[in-house]
Amino acid sequence: MIGIGAIVGAVNRGAKVIVSDIDDDKLLLAKRLGADYGVNSLKENLHECVWEITGHRGADVVIEAAGRPETYLSSISEVAFTGRVVFIGYAKEKIPFDTAFFVKKELNIMGSRNAMPQDMKAVIGYLKQGKCPVDELISAIYKPDEAQIALEKWAGNPGKIFRVLIRF
Repeated sequence: MIGIGAIVGAVNRGAKVIVSDIDDDKLLLAKRLGADYGVNSLKENLHECVWEITGHRGADVVIEAAGRPETYLSSISEVAFTGRVVFIGYAKEKIPFDTAFFVKKELNIMGSRNAMPQDMKAVIGYLKQGKCPVDELISAIYKPDEAQIALEKWAGNPGKIFRVLIRF
């Protein structure tokens, strides 16, 4: 869901959006949300795709939302010289970086974890436009007495669950 928010935010700001994932269903959803390109990095060479799409420059801004060592490292590889990398996914393990790229590429690297009130207003405005496929973002709705079932289903396949709601 964090990545979905980054996609929507970038699209609404007029960016050309390239999404990388290992799940074709998520890539299709990203395109329905406005992403221009979807790259399945298990099936395609991410670097070659980004290189071709960006005219051999790299991406001006890379937002990492998965929190995986390989996505952290590819963020640095795929960003253009003087580009920006924003890390919003939490990596649960240490990641060895070749810091020479930070200097040689003159990168702006930052982390982000919270939204500002104007960000929430932008989300509300986006939802009011009716363009967001809300039904696709809610994986299931359960009653309070089914909360344990909801947690078990999520735990069984967390990569396919966006949001589970408990209706009171």
